[in-house]
Amino acid sequence: EGHDAVIAVYAACDAESLEEACELVRKARRLAKGAPQVALVATKADLRPCEVTEDEGRARAQELGASLFAQLASPPGAAPDASAAAASPRAALEAKLLQPLLRACYAA
Repeated sequence: EGHDAVIAVYAACDAESLEEACELVRKARRLAKGAPQVALVATKADLRPCEVTEDEGRARAQELGASLFAQLASPPGAAPDASAAAASPRAALEAKLLQPLLRACYAA
């Protein structure tokens, strides 16, 4: 108990997906036996038009009581304006999401 995690993912280019992710977090919290660690993750942050800014995503994560907020870009080649900085999507995912979420679970 106390080591459960919920990862809710939404597309930054789709505001409705943020609303759905937030509702799923609330539902998961109601159904959980304990208090799960929550990560709210924005994907496709590099695609335009961007309907949800990073600040808006962080604010929603804070409202939800999420222990982590991460914003990730699409893998290189997935979009015409994809960021070259995301050369290793797996490494970025591990560094920005998995490692911090595991630390939060262990600290709970």
